Amino acid sequence: MELAQGRYRLIRRLGTGGTGTVYGAADTLLGRTVAIKALHPSFDGTLLRREGQSLAQLNHPGVVSLYDLIEEEGRPYLVMEYVDGCDLGQWLSEQEPLEVEGALSLFTRIALIVAEAHRHGILHCDLKPANVLLSVGGEIKLSDFTLARLMGAGGTSEPLGSSLGYTAPEALTGTVNDLRVDIYSLGAILRRLTACVSEHDGHFDQIQAVVARALSPEQAERFATVEAMLAALPLLESDVTRVAGRSIISDITRILPRPSDGARPRRGRAFGPLATVFAALTIAGAAIFVRLPAAASPARVTLPNLVATQAGSAQLVARSLQLRYRTIYVYSSSVASGVVMAQRPAPNSLIDKQGIVTVTVSKGPEPVPLPDLNGMPADAAAAQLTQLGFHVSRHTQDSFGTPAGIVLVQVPVARTLEVPGSTITITVSQKPWWDVLGW
Repeated sequence: MELAQGRYRLIRRLGTGGTGTVYGAADTLLGRTVAIKALHPSFDGTLLRREGQSLAQLNHPGVVSLYDLIEEEGRPYLVMEYVDGCDLGQWLSEQEPLEVEGALSLFTRIALIVAEAHRHGILHCDLKPANVLLSVGGEIKLSDFTLARLMGAGGTSEPLGSSLGYTAPEALTGTVNDLRVDIYSLGAILRRLTACVSEHDGHFDQIQAVVARALSPEQAERFATVEAMLAALPLLESDVTRVAGRSIISDITRILPRPSDGARPRRGRAFGPLATVFAALTIAGAAIFVRLPAAASPARVTLPNLVATQAGSAQLVARSLQLRYRTIYVYSSSVASGVVMAQRPAPNSLIDKQGIVTVTVSKGPEPVPLPDLNGMPADAAAAQLTQLGFHVSRHTQDSFGTPAGIVLVQVPVARTLEVPGSTITITVSQKPWWDVLGW
């Protein structure tokens, strides 16, 4: 599927949430991979436009960038920065249990993202692990602002949340009026991150008290701000002050395969540097469900049909599937220049990652040398050009020494290589008007 007159070509579905689906797509104009979000047909397009406005207000280095808001046949689409990674829920399924220090440091990074949104007057209203992204480059990205609301906007008839256990009671009824709707969800995320903390740990009681207050069914009993919630947590020596190397950041955010004997690995020691590592991460936030575990993805991929696509788009598709790309250019009188005519392996073939995809791309019709038309009768010259596949443009010029209807000049000149379908201009002689008077 293509959008915006072929600029964006949808490659594959990245993930589906309660309100919409996100696709990986090729931006054929700028040569990059993007994420495009579409709402489910049952939702009003106003929701997506409002999400776009929220992202535009959250113009921040840590927020997934909003590139464009487009419409196709009356349906809106958000074009956003593509994030290669996985969501927090997927990552935790491989990394749990976490050490207290690592869990609290990770929670602090997430909470600061939410605090940034609050400073811009935006309530997320759907915070949960699936909406927190971890990129393979070590960034944290808050995702899915479809249900976001402006702070103080009052009640709404729309239910503002879809995940039991993470959604505040008032959000389920649409009576959201302040940021404590997000405090509740942060409490649920903190509970998930610290689920394996032992009751014998010195920080256990303090953490449990923060979780209980944040998850209070009574809005007035929760923390008034994100900063107040963070202040109530144990202050660890690594909080917010250290900087770690980039390579370590990449290592900890990668999904690791399970051991072959089926035993669950001990994650505590491996997670030890997390508090140090995440201090280097930028505050983030944005709007996509990306589900791409890096090392857990299959070693082979199914090759899509690239025939009849633009060569640039086909190359982006291959790159997104981690395939190498080779192009063969041939002349064709039936296929437009720059369009893929054939591919090898064939569509729907299984191919190893880093395998080679070879595509045959049309260079358009083969250029042919122009005949010498000077001195020919204009009708004969035009017929010859038409037979070669050219279009003809005629101009006239007064001439005393040449009979009327003879080609005086051609542009381009004879023997120039031109592609059939282009226009050749001939200048044809004519007698001046006073010639009829015999002057």
